[in-house]
Order: sequence, then C-alpha cells, then structure tokens
Amino acid sequence: MESSQTVFVTGSTGLLGVNLIHALLDRGYTVRALVRSVEKAKRVLPSSDRLEVIEGDLDQVAAWLSDATSSDFVVHAAAYFREYFGRGDHDVKLQRQNVDVPVELAKACLASGVSRLVMVSSSGAISPPTDGKPVTEESPAEGQLPHNGYMQSKSRMEKELHKLAIPASRMVIVRPGWMWGPHDNAPTGSGQIYLDMRKVRKYQFIDGPAFGIVDARDVARGIVACLEVENPSPIYNISGENMSPLAAIRAIAAVHGKTTISPVPLKFAMMMSRILELITRPLGKRNPLPLQGLQVLGSNFAMSSELAKRELGVTFRPFSETARETVEHLDRVFPL
Repeated sequence: MESSQTVFVTGSTGLLGVNLIHALLDRGYTVRALVRSVEKAKRVLPSSDRLEVIEGDLDQVAAWLSDATSSDFVVHAAAYFREYFGRGDHDVKLQRQNVDVPVELAKACLASGVSRLVMVSSSGAISPPTDGKPVTEESPAEGQLPHNGYMQSKSRMEKELHKLAIPASRMVIVRPGWMWGPHDNAPTGSGQIYLDMRKVRKYQFIDGPAFGIVDARDVARGIVACLEVENPSPIYNISGENMSPLAAIRAIAAVHGKTTISPVPLKFAMMMSRILELITRPLGKRNPLPLQGLQVLGSNFAMSSELAKRELGVTFRPFSETARETVEHLDRVFPL
C-alpha cells in the first residue's frame, strides 16, 4: 500500500506504540510519533524518512495538539499505566492523563479535519460478565475492579467519550487484552515477569481464570484496520485468544528453557505480596509481586474478539510464537 496520509501516534515508544509504528510504516503511512524522549525514540523506533519524532508529554497537550489535529488520523495509545503499579498516590495522574487528555484530544480532533481517531482503552474497563459468557463490545464500561484506579480511569474515559456523541466514522475505541510481544523496552508488567522469572530455577505463578492474552503486533494491525475500514463499529475488543495466565507464563518458560513454573493459589500469592511489600518498601526496592497486579490477574474474564475478526479481519498468532519473540527481544535488550 502506498499512502500520502499522516497518522499521529501517542505512546509511541511503548510496547503497543512501537509495534503500531512498524505496522503503519509497512502500510505506507507517514507517522508523527509523540515521544517523551527523543534519545529513547532513536533507540527503539524504526528508521524511516516517513517518521517524524515530536517531543512532548501528556501534561503539555497544547505543545503538540496542532500536530495531531493537522494529521489525517490520530491514534491515542498513551496512558498512565505502568507507573500505576508502583508505590504512591496516582489519582491525579490517572484522571489527567487517562481521562482529561483523551477527552480534550477527542474534542480537538472532532473540531478539526482529522478523519478518524482511535482511542486505546483496556479490557479492564469492562464490567464483569453475569452469565459466564465471553464479554462483548456491548458490555458496559463500569470497570473490572472497583478499587483498581487504572481500570476505573479507563472506564471513566470511555463514559466521557461517549458523552461527546462522536460518530464511529470519526472515533473508534479499541480494548486490547493483556499484551505481550517484541519491542517491550520499558519493560511492561508482562516483560518484567519474564525478567524476574529467568533469574531463578523455580518460579511460582497464580493459576487464574482464562482471559484475553494478545500479541501487541496483532493489536497494532487491528488498529490500522480501524483506520482503513469504511464503516467501523464504535468499539472493538482486540483481546486475543482466551488462555490462563499460568499457561502463558509456562509458554514463556518453555522458550527460556531454564525455569520450572509451579502454580500457587491466589490467596497465598497475595499474602506473599503483602510480606514482600513490608520487606521491600523500607529498602526502596520494587516489590516483585505487586498486589494490584495479582488482583487483576486473578479476576480477569474471557473476552470475545469476534466482532474485530469479522469486521476488521483481525487474526491472532499462536501464543507460542509470541512467547518466542518476546523472550528473544527481552534477552537482547536486557541481557543477564
């Protein structure tokens, strides 16, 4: 595909953002990438004369808004996410970056010539099912866990965006599942699990319910399709195939080949998390078992991506492939 159209992307150096930029360049688009660090962008983004790097952050929207609204398309993939699972009071940042900024951006895009805006939400924004069936796009965005600030912020974002009554031809919301894949350079919580796991011969992990676990490259291709399909639906779950987190971690361990994975009950893992918090907090170290993360993994539910498959042509690669390329990337970027 050859295209003269420009796509403005936020969250460009994140796991999804980097894979999305690769997918957009492969499709012939010109990309404007919003990044917090130009130096990091040089390390992790592909080299292309169709890629323009714009330095800025979500706290200074006015500095880059004109670059967004003068583009043909906008994909808002940035969020206050990884930081949330660390210590501290995150309420102000969650509201500003995950709710206020998306609404401000949506209003500006609607008032300008942006053809279509894709807002990246989260499967965690959706309410738990009451009938045991996989969750569809029709499920209300009430937040998976009432006490989880990140999920509630994504729920509030969706509600505020719906109030704007923007037609699907101008704005689409995408809800990814738990993302893995190459180009995880921060790393994300999923990448950090592997980095922790490879340090030991035996690693314990919870045996939680099956839910959507997805390769970030497949989400990226789905987002590109959201820009190209003529009459999109307003929301798409692009959440991958449903599998248990334990099965995913075992697939990762199989690639690594040096660590045995043992299941542990959620309650025991949460008890260990609280003990580790008491140990690591005074030392200023990271808790390798963050309580919020365990609660999320233990309460997820099955997702349906059938609408995205049918309307966007989305397909999901086997997780064994995702596991192999995730491990290869992380071992290269974070060598032991």
